Amino acid sequence: MRKVFNVLTISIFLGIITFPGYKMLSEPPALMSVSEQRYLAQPPELNRHMLSHPHQFFVDTQDFMEDQFGYREDLIHLNAYARARYLNQTTSTGTFIGKNDWLYLRFHELVLDARGLLGMTDEERELWTSYFRERQAWTEERGILYIVVIAPEKQSIYPEYLPDVYLPVVDNNTRFDNLVSVLEDIPEVNFIDLRPTLIETKSTTQIYRRVDAHWTSYGAYLASVEIMKIIKQTYPDVYIIPESWLRGRTVTGRGGDLSNSIGLTAEYEEEITIYNVRQRYRCAQETYREAPWNDAQPLRVVMECTGYERGIDAFVFRDSFSNSLLPFLAESFDKSIYFWDNFNIPYHQNFVEESAPDVIIEQFAERKLYPDSGWFEEFNE
Repeated sequence: MRKVFNVLTISIFLGIITFPGYKMLSEPPALMSVSEQRYLAQPPELNRHMLSHPHQFFVDTQDFMEDQFGYREDLIHLNAYARARYLNQTTSTGTFIGKNDWLYLRFHELVLDARGLLGMTDEERELWTSYFRERQAWTEERGILYIVVIAPEKQSIYPEYLPDVYLPVVDNNTRFDNLVSVLEDIPEVNFIDLRPTLIETKSTTQIYRRVDAHWTSYGAYLASVEIMKIIKQTYPDVYIIPESWLRGRTVTGRGGDLSNSIGLTAEYEEEITIYNVRQRYRCAQETYREAPWNDAQPLRVVMECTGYERGIDAFVFRDSFSNSLLPFLAESFDKSIYFWDNFNIPYHQNFVEESAPDVIIEQFAERKLYPDSGWFEEFNE
């Protein structure tokens, strides 16, 4: 009887360890992990070089087996679901779950900043002051209108869904609050604080996505209106897109950058309304995908619009928040160029002077204000 039991035990054990292996060897290797959002290791090539570099061959083989193990994707998903459902935790170091299943970024000292404990040092205030003054003087010398727009992070607009541990200890002392006070001392810089407008509107329309770090298309439209209001003070004839031009359709959306990052795209759904500009005037788009760090994001986008005379051209330094902002903003210019980068004068001087825009808009996310973002180290290189 004991022998039978031992045979059964060994058989079950061998079945457990060999069936996933059989599955791995019997199916083509996957190219990408949906749960981890990364490319997976592929089988090493069998050639004469493996004999001269056996260590590298074994390392590549180990990476392949770890990435392509049978049912690996299912096990990762099961782990992510169980932790989110029963422990209110995520498998991503960059995402956490708030109240009512709202997802938030965890990067760049967000916790300290949300509680008002990060603040801004005198040295940092001087750095930001110098940064904006330098760009204001440079653009003014060339007759260019310079505008600064900071896209608020979700916690700045929807703090009510943060866990209680994130509640402020010191009020009005976030990095954003500190920068606003810095820019009050340099009134010549056209700075747009979008927070009051977005917070006022959120009671009637969803401004940020629940499963994504970015604003909704309607939030992007509101941002474009605030930007154009500033431009209209210098160029009175510029046209601001009226809300009557918008066309919305409500969909059940799956997939946001945050739900994707925790491998639970299908489990996190939300009903959202997607707004587009009515196709009364069309803007032709050219896209240049030259970004070395990510081929999925275009380094430069050129929009040329026809249909009526806008009279001005724009150059926009931007990040991912402008993905949904771009279609609304472009309608107000004859030509607008969107560059996925920070405004680095030595690097961009020739390009800007050749383009000769009337307006330069520098848009970046609130997270760039955090010390860990390495903002000023980049300009010191």
